[in-house]
Amino acid sequence: MSRIDIGEIQTFAHQLHTANETAIKSIKDIKTAVKNYTEDGSLKGKAVDASKNYYQMTYFPLCDAIIKAMNESEERLAQYIADFHAQVDGSADARIDADGLYELGKMIDRIEAKKEALVQQMNTGTEGQMQSYRSQLSIAYKQENILEKYLAFEQSHGSFFDNLTDLVQGIQQTIRELQSNIQFNSKTGTYDMSKLNFTTVTRMQNALGKALKDNQTTFNFDEYQKTYRGQMWVLMKNGIVDVEATNAYNAAMLNGELPHESNEAQEEAELLQAIIQSAKEGVDPVTGQEISKAQGFSIISGFIFYYTAGGYKGKKLKIPKKLLNNIKNRRSKTPKLSTLSEKEQLKLANKYKKKAPIAIPDNAKIKAQTKKAGYEQISYKWKDADGVTFEVRWHTRTPGAPKEQGNTFVVEKSIPGTADGKLRVEQIMVGTDKWVSRIEWEKAIFARKKGESTLEQDKMLTDGHWKE
Repeated sequence: MSRIDIGEIQTFAHQLHTANETAIKSIKDIKTAVKNYTEDGSLKGKAVDASKNYYQMTYFPLCDAIIKAMNESEERLAQYIADFHAQVDGSADARIDADGLYELGKMIDRIEAKKEALVQQMNTGTEGQMQSYRSQLSIAYKQENILEKYLAFEQSHGSFFDNLTDLVQGIQQTIRELQSNIQFNSKTGTYDMSKLNFTTVTRMQNALGKALKDNQTTFNFDEYQKTYRGQMWVLMKNGIVDVEATNAYNAAMLNGELPHESNEAQEEAELLQAIIQSAKEGVDPVTGQEISKAQGFSIISGFIFYYTAGGYKGKKLKIPKKLLNNIKNRRSKTPKLSTLSEKEQLKLANKYKKKAPIAIPDNAKIKAQTKKAGYEQISYKWKDADGVTFEVRWHTRTPGAPKEQGNTFVVEKSIPGTADGKLRVEQIMVGTDKWVSRIEWEKAIFARKKGESTLEQDKMLTDGHWKE
């Protein structure tokens, strides 16, 4: 488990800012010098053009990436500290050792046992001792609550610095590539870039784009002349290399993000197949309503006849592509919830509600969403007569979960705190009337993601994920 000293992190953030200020100024000076050189029209010749091209294609993106990495490191660190204060502990000198969580739980159990034993022999002389136990428990519960928050915080911030790490690694690889594979030919006065792996530069630029996030620049690649040089495409307009368009094009190619030419024949075949399959399964392909076998047969036979011999013969299908997506969603066992209407989401939620491991009341608040991590989730939340909050979450397989897990339910309840200082208790159901603390559950998830979970933790997670 992790330890954190927020004071040390704040000191490091200040030192990082000071160091970055000096370094960024130097890098900007280098970039300005390169810019002045490449734009100097008085310098001409084949060797000069090759030199300018080299600096444009390497130094500009490298300087931009290094500056962005420095700025990003400060921004992410500042956000990390702010999130910690908001979600875990607002103290400026907070120190947390998650390894002590187990011992803290044992200590709470011991104090609770002493308190219960004292209740059995309660008299006037023991009131002071009872008050001491209450005070100890209050402090221990607060510590446990902070540790629980920290574990949740740590789990949610597990990939917080990933973009920055990718960018730094990309910068390091690019520098090594330039140092190893660029040679200046004194006889010709040109740079030999034949051995340069431009994919390294492209990957760095791609990492830079992910870090920027707000960079919305788009290019119409059809407007550019494309030339393949070495291991990358170079885009030019009016005989001038466009560095940004070049990097964007190669990054898009590397990630498979370039738009493909529409294959109308394939889309038409997919649509026809989807409509027929939908009707076979007893679902109207347009409305999504259930239909009888006779109605389905009528749709299939009529549609095929009309398509092959009637009004569609030799023509393109004019049904909107959105319909194809809706049909595919309805045929899929797990549709993408964000693409469904509110009515469709509610219909699906009511369907899964019947499969839940505990009864869900009709007044439960329902929320269906496609999570950022890439899985689908429907939650049902309500309070019982005693004020206990229940939440049932149906979701598809989450990142890091076993491949065989599939779609499952997780049941959680939150027992409110009391006026005498007892804190709220959050638990996960891992069997019929069997519950474990949410903090133990989070620890197990965190351990499994790191590949360090015990057999007991694995069993807990298996038992707590109820098959639909």
